[in-house]
Parts: sequence; structure tokens; C-alpha cells
Amino acid sequence: EFVCGIVGSWGLLYTCVIFLPIAQFINGDEGNGLHEDSIETLNMIMDSPTIRLLLLIFFVAILLYNLMFRLLISITQATTMQVLGGLRTLCVWVVALLMYFEWPQYG
Repeated sequence: EFVCGIVGSWGLLYTCVIFLPIAQFINGDEGNGLHEDSIETLNMIMDSPTIRLLLLIFFVAILLYNLMFRLLISITQATTMQVLGGLRTLCVWVVALLMYFEWPQYG
């Protein structure tokens, strides 16, 4: 549990301190290539209750997902998690294909 939390903390630290500032100051045209406007992103989050709600739903879903995986590992073996991780990738591909054929503008 402790190691998992430390890994997440280091990932957050690297992202916020190193990679987001690099992406913020890379030269490039808006919409072409890699460019991040973190200040604008924060403003959009603060100004939009819909975005805040979607972010909350996303964070709760990821929290529940991780908790269920940890529970599953404690009940079964870690190899089960590896199989389910592969199935997760398969599910993402299937949903992407369905979206492509059903709603091409979103796929």
C-alpha cells in the first residue's frame, strides 16, 4: 500500500513540476503539435460546473477501480490482475471500434 502511494506521489510530482511546465513553454501554434495552456485549463475547470462534475466522476471511478483491483489481488493471485489488465485493453479497443462505426465523428 505504501509503495503504491509513493509511486503515485512521484508521478504527480514529475508531472506537475517537470512535464507540465515543459509542455506549457514549448513553442508552437495553437492546435498544432504539443502545446499545453495550464492556466487556461484551470480557468475552464473553475468556470464550468460540468467539467468539475465530470472530473469528480472520473476520479471516483478510478479510485473504485483501483480499490477493486487491490481487493481482487488480496483474494486471488497477482496473475489474475495481469489477465484483467489485458482484458481492459481489449475492452478499450472494442469500445473505440464501436464508436468509430456507430459515431465516426467521435471514434
